[in-house]
Amino acid sequence: MRSRCSRRSVRRALARRLRREAQLLAQLDHPDITRVLDTGVADFRGQVTPYLAMELVDGVRIDEFVRAHKLGVHARIELLAQIADAVHAAHVRGIIHRDLKPANILVSRAADGAIRPKLLDFGVARLCEPRPDVTTLHTATGQLIGTLNYMSPEQLEGSPATDPRIDIYALGVIAYELLSGEHPIELDGLSVVQAVSRLQARRDPTLTIDGTPAPKRLEAIVLSALAREPDRRYSTAAELAADLRAFIAGSEVLARPPSASYQLREFARRNRLMVSVSLATIAALAIGLVGTTWFGVSASQKEARSRWMSHRAFIAAASSAIEQADFLTARRMLDDSPPEHRGWEWGYLDAQFTAGAEAFGGRSVHSVCADPSTASFLAVAGGAVLRWDASNGDLVELHLSSEVRELSRFASAGRAAAVLDTGEVVVFDTVSGAVLAGFAPKDGLPWQNPTLDDQGGRVWMRNAESGYAMDVDSGEELASHATRFSRFDAALSPDGESILHVSPNAYTMLRDIESGRSARARNRYPGAIVAFSPSGERFAVGTTLRTIDVFHTDSLTREQTLIGHSGTVRCLAFADEETLVSSFSDQTWRVWDLSTGEQRRAGPLAGVAESIAVVGDRLVTCDTASDKATSWALREQDVLLHPEFVYALGWSPDGSMLASTAFERGGTIVWDVATGTPVTELDTAGRTLPTIQFTPDGKHLVHTHVRSGEQQLSAWDTTRWAPVSDTVTESEVRELWGDDAGLRLSMERHAPSGGYVAVRQSARTWVVRRRGREVARLNEAENVRAVTWSPDGRTLVIGTQPGEAVVHRIPDFSVVAELEHVTGLWAACFTPDGTRLATGGDDGVIRVFDTVTWDLVFELRGHETYVHALKFSPDGTQLASGSGDGTIRLWRSSTGDLRRGGVRKGDTE
Repeated sequence: MRSRCSRRSVRRALARRLRREAQLLAQLDHPDITRVLDTGVADFRGQVTPYLAMELVDGVRIDEFVRAHKLGVHARIELLAQIADAVHAAHVRGIIHRDLKPANILVSRAADGAIRPKLLDFGVARLCEPRPDVTTLHTATGQLIGTLNYMSPEQLEGSPATDPRIDIYALGVIAYELLSGEHPIELDGLSVVQAVSRLQARRDPTLTIDGTPAPKRLEAIVLSALAREPDRRYSTAAELAADLRAFIAGSEVLARPPSASYQLREFARRNRLMVSVSLATIAALAIGLVGTTWFGVSASQKEARSRWMSHRAFIAAASSAIEQADFLTARRMLDDSPPEHRGWEWGYLDAQFTAGAEAFGGRSVHSVCADPSTASFLAVAGGAVLRWDASNGDLVELHLSSEVRELSRFASAGRAAAVLDTGEVVVFDTVSGAVLAGFAPKDGLPWQNPTLDDQGGRVWMRNAESGYAMDVDSGEELASHATRFSRFDAALSPDGESILHVSPNAYTMLRDIESGRSARARNRYPGAIVAFSPSGERFAVGTTLRTIDVFHTDSLTREQTLIGHSGTVRCLAFADEETLVSSFSDQTWRVWDLSTGEQRRAGPLAGVAESIAVVGDRLVTCDTASDKATSWALREQDVLLHPEFVYALGWSPDGSMLASTAFERGGTIVWDVATGTPVTELDTAGRTLPTIQFTPDGKHLVHTHVRSGEQQLSAWDTTRWAPVSDTVTESEVRELWGDDAGLRLSMERHAPSGGYVAVRQSARTWVVRRRGREVARLNEAENVRAVTWSPDGRTLVIGTQPGEAVVHRIPDFSVVAELEHVTGLWAACFTPDGTRLATGGDDGVIRVFDTVTWDLVFELRGHETYVHALKFSPDGTQLASGSGDGTIRLWRSSTGDLRRGGVRKGDTE
């Protein structure tokens, strides 16, 4: 599908909507939700034309399908349940449709006769600034973001909340229509104000099917979805689907007809005047009070469930927004999450906003400058120049001849340029601070934006009227160009031979300094800022309309256009020939791989970037929201490389070191977690090491290994990294640990408390003993590959080959949950506070479950193949994962052990 619009603003809005829909649909993997096949932009007659290619659905609208095929009541109900399943799948991902209606649900009949619905149109934006004089609500492009007949009361009233229950209301309307053939309340043709008024005055409709009253249980289901107050609706679409199927099966349903107290309250709401003067109201309220006591318990439970589901939705939405570098939305989603439910996953997402380190010792600075010759950064602080070494934090203050107002964007050959408060430009030595040259203002006009060539021998600077090229050593004026473009951004080429100007039009001027000859490069949109690559062979132009154009300097041909932002390009800096760093007015910085045109990394800023600088793999930003600079890693830092696939992991008690073992040939590496570098490599090659663990005092590292078919223990002294002995006896184990309760062997799993130990009997059978006596025998249908105890010893989790984690509750070992993992499961571990369970398996995805509801709350993706090892750090702030791709990933969270200062669900404050 290709979509074109004549007006530029409309085209941009449409592009945003198509891109949004593609990003949303790409996250949804459900058979009843349309799949995205491709998305992008095409150059159509010189215009950026967005397109979205989707799965072809050969179907008709759901209401037309029901009428044409004369579906029976149960078939219609099952179809509604399928749709509710699909909506729930979207909600779990944090995606709310907001415009569910028959036109967005197509239905087809498969070759085997099965009926399959398909949900369409996930590109709807939030309701913003509703107007009371319209009958439908639109985006800026004129596309509907809601249809009155299917909009919930809170949507019509302009509530900014994004609650999944607005979709449940729409499902209730659709259900009523498919069953009765009528709208529950007709709003078509009304203004928004009129629609709100009619909804407020409405009575609950009576559901009829083919002219006869519907069964009370079915009517209760539909009216629960249609409830005017969100708290009275189903908490999740899954609950609605379950009730619909329970009705078909003749089972009990959750929905109940409106209580007498509720009906009395509704009567009072619709007839306020009459109630206010009627003595009967007193009696009604008294009766209602009695009924409300019972109703309040149920309402409280539903509210608690609703807040939990909201947390899951907010987490999914924040994760999705961060993947799309929409950090402003992600921050709002995290802040909206109910505080009582903020667990490890919330802290992981929150940590994305604090990944940067404080630069320049926390001093107030502005105008940062890169100095590659000293591998350091410069910035202006209180009129002086600070030089900061990111590798060791050293800070040196340089004082020039007068207070400094602005620095050049980068230093060359140990030289940088500065604009002083006198309007003069000086070139100074970045180590000593000695001034090498000075250029007084011309005609009383102060200089701005000085830029140096790569040898520091030439400087280009401009004032309000002209631009000048000067020789730094001789002070000679090489060229001057009076141009109306002098007030716009410019960059001096690395060889000092040409100057690059942006213009208010959609082109960039490349001017030869000595001859004055110029040529034009055509941008897609008006330029805002320019930068040369280190070699000068290419340059980048950031535009006012969210794009970055990359040109070949000699031919002035556009190599590529980088698209994906939501603001004006504010800063550009090349890290190398193939890596470009940008910042935007959307309060983000981004790293681009020019060899592929793909975005490699992105990060949030507290405000709009005022300046950025890059040296090696380090980025420093200075934004308008604070007067401090922040240092960021351009490349992923939390990935450790192991020679072979990672078999087992173990944390030191203080969390400063992580030990990893590889299968047979890889040996054992002990890592410094802070730096990501090896502390030591232990010669354990040739052995398969199922487990590895530090002793509680941290003085020894113990691992199990298999020799001649038998499992044995070996220990290393961590002060000298020397082997204690090749084989450790049982008495030595007790001496190292104090007792053996903390040791996890490959064939045994000891509970942290309670004296339980799970012992492997066969590939599918584990026996649980207590004080030497067998208390349970757990037989699984498939091979067991992961066994772990909760920190309190009250829960045992067994992971199996098909990809299921079976949760047993102690002491009766009853199964309280069966957690699906899609593929085979290799590893499982609890957070130290026991509030979350992490699992990993063949698909390389780490899944995080809540241990109260056993709901899936988060997924971590990054490994290319199976995850074989998982371990939380002792304080719970980091999760280490080892994979068959030969990497260890550290997933960091700002929320650790909640027992050390938090409230978990079910606890009292």
